[in-house]
Amino acid sequence: MAEKFPLILTTGARLPMYVHSRTFRLGWTRSLRPEANVDINPADAAGRGIADGDRVSLSTQRGSLAVRAHLTEVVAPGVVNFYHAWPDADVNRLIPPDYLDPLSGYPGFKSLLCEVSKT
Repeated sequence: MAEKFPLILTTGARLPMYVHSRTFRLGWTRSLRPEANVDINPADAAGRGIADGDRVSLSTQRGSLAVRAHLTEVVAPGVVNFYHAWPDADVNRLIPPDYLDPLSGYPGFKSLLCEVSKT
Protein backbone atom coordinates (compact mmCIF):
# COMPACT_ATOMS: atom_id res chain seq x y z
CA MET A 1 0.00 0.00 0.00
CA ALA A 2 2.92 2.36 0.70
CA GLU A 3 3.95 2.12 -2.97
CA LYS A 4 0.57 3.49 -4.08
CA PHE A 5 0.25 5.93 -1.16
CA PRO A 6 3.81 6.94 -0.17
CA LEU A 7 3.02 10.10 1.84
CA ILE A 8 1.79 10.40 5.44
CA LEU A 9 -1.38 12.47 5.84
CA THR A 10 -1.82 14.47 9.02
CA THR A 11 -5.13 16.22 9.70
CA GLY A 12 -6.96 18.10 12.42
CA ALA A 13 -4.84 21.22 12.81
CA ARG A 14 -6.83 24.45 12.67
CA LEU A 15 -6.09 27.71 10.94
CA PRO A 16 -6.27 30.55 13.48
CA MET A 17 -8.88 32.55 11.57
CA TYR A 18 -11.37 29.67 11.45
CA VAL A 19 -13.22 28.38 14.50
CA HIS A 20 -14.54 25.00 13.37
CA SER A 21 -16.69 25.52 10.27
CA ARG A 22 -18.79 28.47 11.40
CA THR A 23 -16.35 31.25 10.49
CA PHE A 24 -15.92 29.91 6.95
CA ARG A 25 -19.24 31.69 6.28
CA LEU A 26 -17.77 35.15 6.97
CA GLY A 27 -16.57 36.77 3.76
CA TRP A 28 -13.53 38.50 5.23
CA THR A 29 -12.20 35.39 6.99
CA ARG A 30 -12.88 33.16 3.99
CA SER A 31 -10.94 35.61 1.81
CA LEU A 32 -7.78 34.87 3.86
CA ARG A 33 -7.68 31.35 2.39
CA PRO A 34 -10.61 31.00 -0.01
CA GLU A 35 -9.94 27.40 -1.05
CA ALA A 36 -8.96 24.19 0.68
CA ASN A 37 -5.22 23.55 0.40
CA VAL A 38 -3.04 20.56 1.12
CA ASP A 39 0.34 21.55 2.59
CA ILE A 40 3.14 19.66 0.85
CA ASN A 41 6.90 19.99 1.11
CA PRO A 42 8.52 21.54 -2.00
CA ALA A 43 10.74 18.46 -2.46
CA ASP A 44 7.71 16.15 -2.60
CA ALA A 45 5.88 18.57 -4.89
CA ALA A 46 8.82 18.86 -7.29
CA GLY A 47 8.99 15.09 -7.68
CA ARG A 48 5.34 15.13 -8.71
CA GLY A 49 5.50 18.16 -11.03
CA ILE A 50 3.36 20.23 -8.64
CA ALA A 51 3.72 24.01 -8.28
CA ASP A 52 2.28 26.22 -5.55
CA GLY A 53 -1.43 26.80 -6.24
CA ASP A 54 -1.86 23.87 -8.65
CA ARG A 55 -5.08 21.88 -8.51
CA VAL A 56 -4.25 18.48 -7.07
CA SER A 57 -5.94 15.31 -5.94
CA LEU A 58 -5.37 14.27 -2.32
CA SER A 59 -6.06 10.52 -2.28
CA THR A 60 -6.20 7.70 0.21
CA GLN A 61 -7.36 4.13 -0.13
CA ARG A 62 -10.88 5.35 0.70
CA GLY A 63 -11.25 8.25 -1.77
CA SER A 64 -9.93 11.60 -2.94
CA LEU A 65 -10.46 15.35 -2.67
CA ALA A 66 -9.77 18.01 -5.30
CA VAL A 67 -7.86 20.84 -3.60
CA ARG A 68 -5.02 23.31 -4.21
CA ALA A 69 -1.38 22.62 -3.38
CA HIS A 70 0.31 24.87 -0.85
CA LEU A 71 4.08 24.37 -0.93
CA THR A 72 5.70 24.87 2.46
CA GLU A 73 8.73 23.66 4.34
CA VAL A 74 6.65 23.66 7.53
CA VAL A 75 5.76 20.04 6.74
CA ALA A 76 8.60 17.54 6.54
CA PRO A 77 9.37 15.66 3.34
CA GLY A 78 7.14 12.61 3.13
CA VAL A 79 4.30 14.28 5.08
CA VAL A 80 1.31 16.34 3.95
CA ASN A 81 -1.05 18.36 6.13
CA PHE A 82 -4.72 19.13 5.62
CA TYR A 83 -6.48 21.60 7.92
CA HIS A 84 -9.67 20.86 9.81
CA ALA A 85 -13.22 21.96 8.97
CA TRP A 86 -13.23 22.82 5.25
CA PRO A 87 -16.97 22.68 4.48
CA ASP A 88 -16.38 21.93 0.78
CA ALA A 89 -13.51 19.44 1.24
CA ASP A 90 -14.17 17.16 4.21
CA VAL A 91 -10.93 15.27 4.84
CA ASN A 92 -12.77 12.90 7.18
CA ARG A 93 -14.24 11.24 4.06
CA LEU A 94 -10.71 9.99 3.31
CA ILE A 95 -10.24 8.30 6.69
CA PRO A 96 -11.92 4.93 7.28
CA PRO A 97 -14.12 5.24 10.39
CA ASP A 98 -12.51 2.20 12.02
CA TYR A 99 -8.89 3.00 11.10
CA LEU A 100 -6.40 3.00 13.97
CA ASP A 101 -2.67 3.67 13.76
CA PRO A 102 -1.04 0.23 13.93
CA LEU A 103 1.65 1.36 16.41
CA SER A 104 -0.16 3.71 18.77
CA GLY A 105 -3.79 2.62 18.40
CA TYR A 106 -4.74 6.31 17.90
CA PRO A 107 -7.37 7.14 15.24
CA GLY A 108 -5.81 7.74 11.83
CA PHE A 109 -5.92 11.53 11.89
CA LYS A 110 -2.13 11.72 12.07
CA SER A 111 -0.85 8.63 10.30
CA LEU A 112 -2.89 7.70 7.24
CA LEU A 113 -1.05 6.94 4.00
CA CYS A 114 -1.92 9.13 1.03
CA GLU A 115 -0.79 10.44 -2.35
CA VAL A 116 -0.95 13.89 -3.92
CA SER A 117 -1.07 14.14 -7.70
CA LYS A 118 -1.53 17.00 -10.15
CA THR A 119 -4.94 17.04 -11.83
